[in-house]
Amino acid sequence: HIVLEPSWSGYCEPDLLCLMDRPFPLFVQAYEPRDVALLERLDSNLIPVPISANWWIDHRVFRPIDGAVRDADVLFLAAWAAYKRHDGFLHALAALRRRGERLTAILVGYDGDWRRADIERLIRYHGVADQVEIFERVPPSEVNRQLNRVKVNVLWSRREGVNRAIVEGMCAGVPALLREGFNYGYHYPYINDQTGGFASERSLPDRLLEFVRSTRTRDPRAWVLDHMSP
Repeated sequence: HIVLEPSWSGYCEPDLLCLMDRPFPLFVQAYEPRDVALLERLDSNLIPVPISANWWIDHRVFRPIDGAVRDADVLFLAAWAAYKRHDGFLHALAALRRRGERLTAILVGYDGDWRRADIERLIRYHGVADQVEIFERVPPSEVNRQLNRVKVNVLWSRREGVNRAIVEGMCAGVPALLREGFNYGYHYPYINDQTGGFASERSLPDRLLEFVRSTRTRDPRAWVLDHMSP
């Protein structure tokens, strides 16, 4: 059998639908309810399976590090790309700074349709250069080390797919903060009071501050391993 693992959201795409003429079943990982409904309506050889690409995270790599010091506030793990919306995140940091709240952030990424120089220009534009560290094209073990330095992991895309960085952070013990309405607005069961939450464009500064200051007991790693491991 062939299993397809799309990493995007929105399956009405030629590179997927062109496989409907195959004379054998194709199992398609589909976690967004809209995508599942589309595949079921096709009544074809494309069979939805209710799991997603971000379930396949190596918890031996992404894990809490004994003795790690949480010496930064926020991690933004994303390709240097417009759809990742670094600008909206940096705008929130700048808004907090004007209120006297100086959060420190770590940006981890690699070339997409932007380059590191584009990100650095955005950082300077928002006036938060002294609050941000940048790491580029680092191995997974280093990504995990940076996750172990922070208190919250932010994903600010409007739409992309089943993002792996969310679960990588949870396995490292870091809650995730996502944009309200991400993809098609489905509230994933693995984003809950134990593992993270959502924010609107307007509420992002306050939600960042809430997560950084939060004293609530959260164990995202335990929840993820209990509920999502194969």
